Amino acid sequence: MNSIKISSLLNKKNKNEDKQLITYSIGTVTRMRRLELKMTLEQVASNICSVSYLSKVESNKIIPNPDCVALLMEKMDIPKYEQYLIENESELLNESLHYFYTMDIDSYSVLYNKMVSIKNCVAYIIVIGYYLLNGEYDKCDSLIDSVEEIANTLSNKALSIYSLYTAYYSVYINEYKNANTLIDSLKEYHGNEHFDILLKEVSYMAHIKEGRYIYVYKEFDELNNYYSRCGHYQKIKNIKLLFMRALFDAGEFKEVVDIGSNILFESSYVKLDEFNYLMGNSLAYINKTIAAKDYLDRIDSSSPYYKKCLFTKHTVDLESGSVIEEVEKLNKENPDFYYQYFLEKAKNKTVKKELFTSPYFASAIKDASIMERIDLYRLYAKALEESFRYKEATAIYEKIDNLRESVKSNW
Repeated sequence: MNSIKISSLLNKKNKNEDKQLITYSIGTVTRMRRLELKMTLEQVASNICSVSYLSKVESNKIIPNPDCVALLMEKMDIPKYEQYLIENESELLNESLHYFYTMDIDSYSVLYNKMVSIKNCVAYIIVIGYYLLNGEYDKCDSLIDSVEEIANTLSNKALSIYSLYTAYYSVYINEYKNANTLIDSLKEYHGNEHFDILLKEVSYMAHIKEGRYIYVYKEFDELNNYYSRCGHYQKIKNIKLLFMRALFDAGEFKEVVDIGSNILFESSYVKLDEFNYLMGNSLAYINKTIAAKDYLDRIDSSSPYYKKCLFTKHTVDLESGSVIEEVEKLNKENPDFYYQYFLEKAKNKTVKKELFTSPYFASAIKDASIMERIDLYRLYAKALEESFRYKEATAIYEKIDNLRESVKSNW
């Protein structure tokens, strides 16, 4: 996927084309079909129109009248579904965008079933939107590449919706540079209200996943206010969950709990495990251990968040013998458990120096790689500094320097 190429094409179309008139027209279809049949302009235009007129049609400079369209379709033996897409492209793309915005997977399924067997770039764009909405990201890649190959034949609207869907796909697969390139180019295009809001939403998602939190707060407020006015509660849940993730990664655990406490999640909600994970860990980090355990216990054992929450769930109280036994058991099943445990614990700003004198820390150092040891010693030194034990902290920093030197020598 070449986001720079698509971005350049978007900028060119935004400056030079009539956004309201030019569509994926009979001209595009005729030219592609003519080249496929190896026919000349003269052969196709014969008994229908002038060669210069056909040339302008193929270049998308004019829109032919319906009689001319019918004659060209017949002469070129162009399938009826192509004519259907030509005549209804704008409506079909708007329908796709509407279902994507409203997250109406049932209605989108009906549209998808009409488009999925059609080999046409507009149909491909509609199918890409369906796969994104349905979480089938692995099916998007080949379709995105197919549309990119003939992106210069797309209308301004089709290219913009294709770029919007591609930006979402890029965020989902963590290709933030591609996503931001497309998002920046799309800011010059003014679609309908749904398009503009979806562009803000994908920008918000990209900034959160990329850790660019300076933009997130403003974007969250804008999206939250808009979706609240529209009564779009599913969207509100989604953006709040993303905001909770951003705050969690930034170590703002109290804020995570404040936002999470105002969200009513249904048991059938697909992202409930992530919500419980964020709430449980945040509560644990602000020493609300009973409430934390309540949320963590709700996480399904088959969820990927289940293993992540074990670091908090089973190590809330270092003094508990049962917890110690559980930690020992977990370390046998997962050799890097101690290392992960200390990284998780370090997020808690109230972590005590005693944590690093426990048997756990010694085991973590023993089993860790050199780079992991550097991470762990850095945490220990910071804890010592916070306790004003600067001499001991200095000794730990010397160990870190020695470890770094050994890494350089290995290079």
